[in-house]
This record gives sequence, C-alpha cells and structure tokens, in this order.
Amino acid sequence: LVIDNLDHRDLNEHPAFLDRNPSSEHIAMYIFAELQEELKTDRYQLFSVTVRETDSSGVIYYGE
Repeated sequence: LVIDNLDHRDLNEHPAFLDRNPSSEHIAMYIFAELQEELKTDRYQLFSVTVRETDSSGVIYYGE
C-alpha cells in the first residue's frame, strides 16, 4: 500500500522526495499520483487526498 511505503520512514530518503521537500503538499501529490490509476473505474475515480499535520493544519490535493 502507498501508506505503508511512507509510514515510519525518513521521507527525506524516500525516492519520491530526493529532489524535493517532503512537505504535506508534496506528500499529498505523491499519494494522489500513486492511487489515481489504481482507484479509477467506470463507476468512480479518486477525487482528492487529504494530508493532516495537526488538527488545524493540513492540505487537500485535488489533482491537476
């Protein structure tokens, strides 16, 4: 799973973030890209990904 690939890991060393900061925005973009094709069917598709830093801080990514 996508989350298992990120959980309990130094994201600065993750291949997806070697050339960019693992900010919430970039993490959300990465998760969206990884899930988009996997979840796309005739009946539904991925709409957004939410990444929360705290209860009051986070990002919602809707794709491009």
